Amino acid sequence: MLPHTQDWHVETVLKRDVFGEVERIACGAERAVCRQALGSRIPGSRWVSRLLMRREARALGRLQPVEGVPVLRKDLEDRVRDALPRSRGRILVRSWIPGIALQDTNELPRDFFDHLDRLLEAIHAAGICHNDLHKEQNILLGDDGFPHLLDFQLASLHRRDSRSFRTRCREDLRHLHKHRDRYLRHMPGSSAPTPASSPAPDLRRSWQARFWKRLVKPLYNHTLRRMLRWSEDEHRRPRQG
Repeated sequence: MLPHTQDWHVETVLKRDVFGEVERIACGAERAVCRQALGSRIPGSRWVSRLLMRREARALGRLQPVEGVPVLRKDLEDRVRDALPRSRGRILVRSWIPGIALQDTNELPRDFFDHLDRLLEAIHAAGICHNDLHKEQNILLGDDGFPHLLDFQLASLHRRDSRSFRTRCREDLRHLHKHRDRYLRHMPGSSAPTPASSPAPDLRRSWQARFWKRLVKPLYNHTLRRMLRWSEDEHRRPRQG
């Protein structure tokens, strides 16, 4: 028997930003994650939040056969929408993956990044680029001991023979390579940070990434932090960690 609508409730807020909230919701022993496209006082933010939600839904819909990414729970959306008073009609419900974010881990399986390479390879094989792997909180060490990737708001769908697909794949790989190199730099025999079967990616930023870092990101940060007094929660492990 399906749980009663009113049994669903917000257990904890996982993330809150200019585009809305991500919450862990519960109904008895069942857990799920709900993204609410609430927007903020920034003009147009609700429209952007809904656009990002549609991107995430399309990406996860195509990735459902891939293990290591959240599963869309469209079967729960109506019941969760009715149960959450602030939902305002636009939500995305996905599976809850128990685990710990990469920057909060104290130990990692020795083959963690090898499995992560294979997971990203499967995502790219589906014609999807994540586009937000520089954030360590989007990489999860699951309770099952395997890596999982979260937050597909910025994910893009491509034809696999397109130039933009190759460029964005390279950016995904570059960020993954940086994480691998950083986390394994003190391990014996870690001088070759990529497995023999995977050639080291081109670590040079694409022109799009250089344009964002040098021109767009400073303006974006200035608008959020100084003009709107809003700060993104991008918790990272300290460099000496």
